[in-house]
Amino acid sequence: MTLAGQKAYSVDEIRKTFAKAYAPWIEEEDNILKSAYEEFVKLNEPEESFILEYAQKFGRKPGGIRSRIAKLLNGEITYKQNPQPVAKIRHPEFISGSQPIHLPDHLSSDQKFVLESLLSWVRNPKNGYITVGGYAGTGKTTITAILRTLLKKQSPNLSVAFACFTGKAAQVLKGKLVEQKSIFKGDTIGTLHSLMYKPKVDKNGQIVGWKKVSAIDSDLIIIDEASMITQDMWQDICSYGVPIIAIGDHGQLPPVGDSYSLMDKPQLRLETIHRHAQDNPILQVATLTRTTGKIPFQDFSSTVRKVARGTQKAQEIVDKIFNSFNDNTLILCGRNATRVKLNQQIRSRLDFSSDEPIIGEQVICLKNNYKNLARPIYNGMIGKLIKLTPSDKHWYEAEILFHGEEIPYQGKISRYQFHKEKYLSEVKGIHYSEIGDRFDFGYALTVHKSQGSQADRVLLFEEPSVYWEDELWSRWLYTAVTRAVKELYIIG
Repeated sequence: MTLAGQKAYSVDEIRKTFAKAYAPWIEEEDNILKSAYEEFVKLNEPEESFILEYAQKFGRKPGGIRSRIAKLLNGEITYKQNPQPVAKIRHPEFISGSQPIHLPDHLSSDQKFVLESLLSWVRNPKNGYITVGGYAGTGKTTITAILRTLLKKQSPNLSVAFACFTGKAAQVLKGKLVEQKSIFKGDTIGTLHSLMYKPKVDKNGQIVGWKKVSAIDSDLIIIDEASMITQDMWQDICSYGVPIIAIGDHGQLPPVGDSYSLMDKPQLRLETIHRHAQDNPILQVATLTRTTGKIPFQDFSSTVRKVARGTQKAQEIVDKIFNSFNDNTLILCGRNATRVKLNQQIRSRLDFSSDEPIIGEQVICLKNNYKNLARPIYNGMIGKLIKLTPSDKHWYEAEILFHGEEIPYQGKISRYQFHKEKYLSEVKGIHYSEIGDRFDFGYALTVHKSQGSQADRVLLFEEPSVYWEDELWSRWLYTAVTRAVKELYIIG
């Protein structure tokens, strides 16, 4: 398999023409750009003149101006800030702490400290939330299970809502907690969406929409994979006034499409890798990426390997995985151009001859539609097409069943987006009202879009960017490697 190379320019070279290319946007620039664009569209003149004018004014690339306008009009821009405290906290006062606490002897010192801190916080939940960061292999799920068991002993009537970003993650967490006998009467496990929204049903029993619940009955919310939580989602879940413990991996990339990161500076940290985890070759590689930012070419085990691009070994690995692709496979890369090429090649191997998507294909959501109560969807959700009907030249009427979910998404999705290297907000000549919910083939994903997903088998194409600093590259690698559960193959 050959992927076409692309000429890369350094940031310094690009900034000789566009002085502020790739620099962070500030709120003042956004206000000026949005106001000016809203006035410009009233003139009914070609958009390109406006793009070029403001590219020159702001010292930014025309594509950057075009993309920023789309994000502003779609309400996608947030400004990084610390998580805000919950205004009104419903305090579970019946947690008295009178029962003696006996922590298991096998716990590490930082695990014991985190548990003691959480038990103390639950008795007096300041700010309404507390964040816990833990690297892969530090025992985040173990801590969650032990915490729930200890809370049960201290307060038998306490109810806990466990919430995850995706249905698949909720299924995995439920299995682990059931195995450790840490689920009790009154507890719930599901997605954040199912915690905050309930279906609206017509007289025929058909779901016609979703309604935000007025209250959450649980006494405590524990969020797993909290590194995925966007600012809008966090504000929504905090609005219920239920104390929240947010647990995530502070080594991962921030939420896709959002500068806000709940795990940017977690209040409590788990950083000691367990002895049993140290023998796991995937976690060995993850630790290397986090501490050195590099993965050497070697066989870490028979199923965890890094090989050089263009070699016979690499071709054999790619052929094997492409030809046996299934729901327990993730294929990851860095660039959208690579993603599109990989999707085309995998579809060809799977005998999908049409350029149009068909029923049964795997697709991925490319853009949040969090405010659409017909079914809020999130960037990076993966599912299968179960119904697909062309509506007109712009749309398909589609039903998509996301992994781990029971109720399918129903709605209009863009016909334009499939096979496109660029997201439609960046494409000239496409009116924003024609875009719709955006999906594309989901066989190959960028690492940014893969956050929140895991698979038994992962194939990773390393693609560094000249625009990234060392820390971002390290986080990119770490996020990619920790998607793998059993097998990891890296093409370097």
